[in-house]
Amino acid sequence: MSAVLSIEDLLPEVCPVVPEGVAPVQRIVTESSGADLSLYGTPVTTAQAPHAFRFTFGHHPDALRAFDIQRERAVAHQQQWSDRHAHALRELQQAYVLTGLGLTEGRTAWPLAVGVGKSESVVAFVRAQYERSLKGLPPLTLLVCMERTEQLTSLYKDILSTGVPESFVGVFHRKSAAEVKAAGLVPSVEVTETDTFPVLLATHAKMLKGEASITEVNTYRGQPRSLVVWDESLIKSRGHHLDLAKVEGANAVLGVALSDTEGDQSEAREAHAFFASRLSVLRDHFNRELRGEVVEAVTFPALADGEELRYSTALAAALLRRGAGDMERGAHDLLATFLDHVQRPVRVLPYREAGRKVGVIRFDTLIPPSLTRLIVLDASHNIRLLTGKHDADLRVTAVDCAVKTFSAVTVRHLKAGAGKAALESALSRRNSAVVREIVAEVKAWPVTEAGLIVTFKDQRRGRKVFSYVDAIKDALTDAGVDLARLSFITWGQHIGVNTFAHCTRVLLAGVLRRSALDLSSAIAGQRGDLTATEAADPEEVERVEKSEVFHNIVQAAGRGSCRNTVDGAAKPMHLALVCSDDFPAEWWQSAMPGVSVQPWKAKHAKPARLISEHERAILAALDKVSERDGYVSAKTLKALAGLTSLHRMTYSRALKGAASHAEGWGYDTSRRSFIRNPFA
Repeated sequence: MSAVLSIEDLLPEVCPVVPEGVAPVQRIVTESSGADLSLYGTPVTTAQAPHAFRFTFGHHPDALRAFDIQRERAVAHQQQWSDRHAHALRELQQAYVLTGLGLTEGRTAWPLAVGVGKSESVVAFVRAQYERSLKGLPPLTLLVCMERTEQLTSLYKDILSTGVPESFVGVFHRKSAAEVKAAGLVPSVEVTETDTFPVLLATHAKMLKGEASITEVNTYRGQPRSLVVWDESLIKSRGHHLDLAKVEGANAVLGVALSDTEGDQSEAREAHAFFASRLSVLRDHFNRELRGEVVEAVTFPALADGEELRYSTALAAALLRRGAGDMERGAHDLLATFLDHVQRPVRVLPYREAGRKVGVIRFDTLIPPSLTRLIVLDASHNIRLLTGKHDADLRVTAVDCAVKTFSAVTVRHLKAGAGKAALESALSRRNSAVVREIVAEVKAWPVTEAGLIVTFKDQRRGRKVFSYVDAIKDALTDAGVDLARLSFITWGQHIGVNTFAHCTRVLLAGVLRRSALDLSSAIAGQRGDLTATEAADPEEVERVEKSEVFHNIVQAAGRGSCRNTVDGAAKPMHLALVCSDDFPAEWWQSAMPGVSVQPWKAKHAKPARLISEHERAILAALDKVSERDGYVSAKTLKALAGLTSLHRMTYSRALKGAASHAEGWGYDTSRRSFIRNPFA
């Protein structure tokens, strides 16, 4: 839809006088398709509109007022800005106004670092718009989306502290009254009231439930809000994935259960046959892709009315009967998920994870293309490939956002295995090398400085629960460390929390990591294309995986004192990182300009195991084996790899190591041979 507005109606404050000899401005046309604008009778393209506006009028008065409010609040909080810092925030306020007016369309990312003033910019913008309303002028309406309800509460209180009344800004979330009371949160307004507030603060979760849910909060008095501000990364889709071999195994479990069950199982047998037919089609599509045929999505015929319910009921009756074990319950959950999966377009693709496997992916688009006029405040945009590379709808601002230096921040990186399983194994043995390294690191922290430790959530193992936090606390207590000055959080709490800004020491014990198949579905979703070649490219998936790990590291680091900014510089902080990955220096400098990264020279832990030259030779030899050969013996492979002089035991270790990296091959120890298996 286009809107034809006179300059006098749109910007009455800035057009009291038209330059002598120049025809009055007749109109501004804004349209998402890119209609021309007319400024003083001169045609201007939509892309040129912000520049033409600036050339003609300079900064919008609302933007300048908001910038002044933010600067005054910064001075009151004893914050100091550099000139570059001030320039970026002034331009951000201008972007809010021009996007809200429709002079800038689309989605724009502003990669400003933690502690630069992103949330404060929203506070100041809201106050400036409230002042506009006091003059009898219509304010720009705003929706702010944040990850956590605690963030909404903090932002709401900050906005009210400027004198904005409660009638101007509302908060919407789904926390219960008990949760609100326990955590000291702001109660949510009713969903029927959301369109009565010019400014609404809502959680990401509300926005990630589809277009109808978005409309509920992005509407003010029957019209879309002028502007949406999204805090943190904009992941516009939700990927879904399943391992095809595991689903096949679950259907086999169903078949066994049916043979062991008496009575009428006709509907369960029908469900079993239905799953088998769908799995056969998917496996056939995968084999065709392996042969180099065109990649395409798979769309199955829709289920008849009532079929999904019948299959679901039959599944439960067959697999969740009394006495069912973990295997039956797991098979039920997988098949129930698969039943939902194949009622939409899906894709089968190979993926790498402990060998080559075959997966099924799909995605839901959560933020529809129709939602424009959106500004994303994301410190990770330049380092997170899912947003910076794979989302073509999201552009990055041309304004220099690298306004903060981290030269007072140091990083020590211990390259050691610290995934969930590895760290649990280490923490279960108090004298393990990794635990001794962690204890030595924390003991070296000055007793006058507060520390923050980030690790994994509790893991349930049957009836038992393993707590990483408790295990680390026990190890530190045994070593005589005073826990009073330490804070502990788990992954998931590392985003949007600013209550640990006093911690000058931060330790990341292990890092959050996503599976390869999960990332394939995420890539397809961000690109809006199930058949995207990048989703099945193992090297690209690996790059995205590493960027996701790094994104989480930077987010967690930003909980500590480095989030505080003085004259454009982060306050001093020391980050200790236990992680097997290696990250390019340019990633560190892009995320935290000026940071000093040094290796953590371990006294106890061995560095993460790297692939040996012998293993590389074996893998290279496997690549040369003819595709017609279904297997190759270890003896033959030794000659092909040029390792005939290698000691028998050394060669055996190299074989074992190579087997874990050999794509499309499985190693049969009884036959001492590599067996070709594209699904292994």
